[in-house]
Amino acid sequence: MNLYKREKYLKKIRPFYSEEDLIKVITGVRRCGKSSLMETICDELKQTMDVKDEQIIYIDLDSRKNRNIKTADALEALIDSQTTSQEKIYLFIDEIQNVDSFEEVINGYRTDGGYSIFITGSNSYLLSGELSTKLTGRYIEFELYTLSFDEYLEMKKFYNKDINPNTIVELNNYILEGGFPRTVQFDDLQVKRTYTESVVREIFEKDIRKRVKIKNREAFESVEHFIINNFGATTSISGLQESLEKNGMKISRATLSNYIKILVDAKILYECSRFDMKSKKSLSGEKKYYVSDLSFFFSLNTDNKINYGPVLENIVYFYAKLQIFIQGKDQRKAMDMREQLYMLEIEKHRGIKDAAQALHISPPALSIFLGNLEERTGTRFFDRIGKQFVPTEAGKIYLEHAKEMIKIEAHYENELQKYMGGSSGTIRFGIHPRRTLYLLAKALPVFSSRYPDVKLIPYEESTEQMIRHLLAGELDFAIVNESSSHPLLEYCPLYEDYMVAVVSAGHPLCTGAAKESRKDPCPRIDLKQFNGERFILQKPEQSSRHYTDLAIAYDHAEPGQVFLLENLESACQLAAEGYGIAFNFYQYMKNFHYPKPVRCFRIGNPDDTTSYSIVTLKGKQTLPAMEELIRLLRESA
Repeated sequence: MNLYKREKYLKKIRPFYSEEDLIKVITGVRRCGKSSLMETICDELKQTMDVKDEQIIYIDLDSRKNRNIKTADALEALIDSQTTSQEKIYLFIDEIQNVDSFEEVINGYRTDGGYSIFITGSNSYLLSGELSTKLTGRYIEFELYTLSFDEYLEMKKFYNKDINPNTIVELNNYILEGGFPRTVQFDDLQVKRTYTESVVREIFEKDIRKRVKIKNREAFESVEHFIINNFGATTSISGLQESLEKNGMKISRATLSNYIKILVDAKILYECSRFDMKSKKSLSGEKKYYVSDLSFFFSLNTDNKINYGPVLENIVYFYAKLQIFIQGKDQRKAMDMREQLYMLEIEKHRGIKDAAQALHISPPALSIFLGNLEERTGTRFFDRIGKQFVPTEAGKIYLEHAKEMIKIEAHYENELQKYMGGSSGTIRFGIHPRRTLYLLAKALPVFSSRYPDVKLIPYEESTEQMIRHLLAGELDFAIVNESSSHPLLEYCPLYEDYMVAVVSAGHPLCTGAAKESRKDPCPRIDLKQFNGERFILQKPEQSSRHYTDLAIAYDHAEPGQVFLLENLESACQLAAEGYGIAFNFYQYMKNFHYPKPVRCFRIGNPDDTTSYSIVTLKGKQTLPAMEELIRLLRESA
């Protein structure tokens, strides 16, 4: 099939076609044209650079034949099986996020040399600091968007589609149809809408459901539809939460923040923070969310009425991002010692031609490099004696230090790889003593078996102490019962808990709940049924007491006697002995076993929950070992 060339992007990528030391990363929302862009690059390699078919390996990890390629070993075996040429290989891997630990394989082929590597992916992980760490900084990123308006018109012309001479009419068509390249080839608007709906489903199944756990898909989709329907509006998490409640959906701030992050990671939404022109700093609080393609909005709505305010703002937002990409400086430079390596190869081979061949670059490019370096430093590093390049005294000094720099970098990379890969290092984290047993007891043995040389230092502290130590940089992360309260911290939802009444299994009210317990281990009960009995409560300053008081007030319960006891476990032990009614969090209770049995009943407002979060400093780098520990803690919750 004849492919429409996305020239704006190809122009930025072409200088790196043959670059072996830099991995080319192309990312963007699903179906925005990443695969077609890579196919176009393949065609250009063959047509303009005389690259043979056997030098090109193209692997689509979304295709049915590759559905079993899920591990690094399987991917490596597939690449090796298709490597038949002794010349440079151009390796293209589409939707690489489908393979766990793909970075190990990609780094290996880049390090070995002989491969120019292109990879694509459909979620934000591929543009995160995570990827930079795991690929040791040696990559260039290109983010692909859906068609801009001018690309939309060019593509219609390319495929011989009718174009209205009235630009306003075509702009309206573009707004209603969206910029997914595939939709341009459809003629019927409803078919275009159906296609967009299939893209949304595909994103959920392949980019969301496989990466994160969403317990309530209906709630997630409601949030998704609400934000898409209100794109371009200035909003905040609290404002969104309030608006959703008015529309009949009660959702915690932590869950809402998590859902939005998921939508941004999947590139359905783009987040735009407020910016203070005077201080030239981003402002926390209110933000705007733009849809990666306008068709997401119109596929959710039955009419074709256009609200030009947010629509044009959305178009301008992506136009500005594209212009920054086109006109800006070259993408991220690799942290490498290329200059020193080039100079050492010239010394080794005593000339340009053989050195260039060893470096897999053209002789003119290497000659230009040396000329520019000598001009920049005002020093000649090589005397040209016949066909031989002989180091001058200045050159000898340079080369001596270059060799030392290469050794230092090699040592640095070795140590860094060990640290980044999780085979060494220390993780310091904060956790409340009450959560140590049921979270750490499950997670730590598994973690230590996978990362035996990583040292773990838990700090059992109060929430206030953990926050203080996080801000001082003394902890890598902490588990706290707050969803969002400090502007310098990032809160990632871990789990939600609720308060329960703890009652001796021999209590009269437990007999009637026996049958119900088979269906629900923690049925709801009205605290008024315990009126007049002894309540074992914590001190007023303890956080658990706050939630207990809320439940008592909600049910209008009246204890006969109050017994104060700071230790929650001791309180539950007393309840097991029949001394009174104790109170604790359900996650805590379901992981404890007492000599005498107890029953737990959910109390208070059913919508009242306590959110627990993993908290880190904003912008803090998370390494594989720490990610694995957090993942195991999530599974233990």
